[in-house]
Amino acid sequence: MIDHKIQQHIVQSQIHEAVSLLEWKSEYAFDKQNKNKNLWKAAQLSFLREGDPVRSRQLLEKCLEQPFFEETTQARMYLGRLILDQDPRKALTIWKEALQVDSRFPQASNMWVQIASEYEILEDIDQAIYAWEEARKYTDVQYTAHLALGRLKIKRNPKEALDHFQAVKKDTFMEHTRAAELGKKLAQWEIEKEK
Repeated sequence: MIDHKIQQHIVQSQIHEAVSLLEWKSEYAFDKQNKNKNLWKAAQLSFLREGDPVRSRQLLEKCLEQPFFEETTQARMYLGRLILDQDPRKALTIWKEALQVDSRFPQASNMWVQIASEYEILEDIDQAIYAWEEARKYTDVQYTAHLALGRLKIKRNPKEALDHFQAVKKDTFMEHTRAAELGKKLAQWEIEKEK
């Protein structure tokens, strides 16, 4: 009966009411598994559809306080997203910690790319390089990471930059190889300048 009512609220875009019912189900669940499952549903629904960042944050933090909570990494990703604008460094720390604990998280490669990009926006090049190095470990973004590392290292260490640009030659995506060729020439020029 309650599940039907929750679905009805969702269909009618009464998200606040649906989240409240899921919280109630969690609070009065007979076992930890159902408690956590309903709390997570409430947190997800609040984050994705409710539009109330304060409530979403409270629910996500409550999820993370639960012992043996299974969706810890995803909850941290959502929490980081909620606080990114107000406190980008804290959000990035939350994301990095989550990914270091769960490197097999399905969106890990894309999260490392986002972390690296956010550090570049903050002009924290050392942290950006660290994050791009982490992203490089994932095959789906390794060439993008090589390009970024080459770009970031071109002034600091042109020889390393050249290595990164040469690694991109293996990529089949034409735009990456063109950018790598340009980067390679710039790195070689920087090396020549140092002599």
